[in-house]
Amino acid sequence: MTDANRLSSLDLTGNVSENWRKFKQNFKIYMVASRKSEKLTEVKATILFYLVGEDAVEVFNTFQISDKDRTDYSKQEDNEPFQLFLNYLIKLVHSCEFREQSDAIVGDCIFMGVRNTAFQQEMLRINNLTLEKACELVHNSFSVYKVSRKDKGLMIQP
Repeated sequence: MTDANRLSSLDLTGNVSENWRKFKQNFKIYMVASRKSEKLTEVKATILFYLVGEDAVEVFNTFQISDKDRTDYSKQEDNEPFQLFLNYLIKLVHSCEFREQSDAIVGDCIFMGVRNTAFQQEMLRINNLTLEKACELVHNSFSVYKVSRKDKGLMIQP
């Protein structure tokens, strides 16, 4: 990340709100200029943690973010293959230690986060939707949704 060396870490002294505004603006410029804004959310978050600095990461680590809040923001990215999205959800949910509820929560996250509204409607038609049934539906849908159509949000890909 040598090209990011010109970006200063977040200054946590003085007017922290103003410092954050400036850091955020410079971070956005860096991400666009370096074409990193097109990366997956997990990659962008890691870049942010790297650039924001150790002090800010330590502050972040003190936040009491619930497991539910972590999964609420899991959305499939533009051009993100479904399998990558699913793998990310499974890893995220297992890191939250939901235990026996993990499959149900991953299924909910798939429903809420997948970009394909037609797929969401199909999921609604299934009684007692499980993770296994959702994955089976995705695999059966590949032949129907193989062509990516951004205008319809059809991003399910094999």
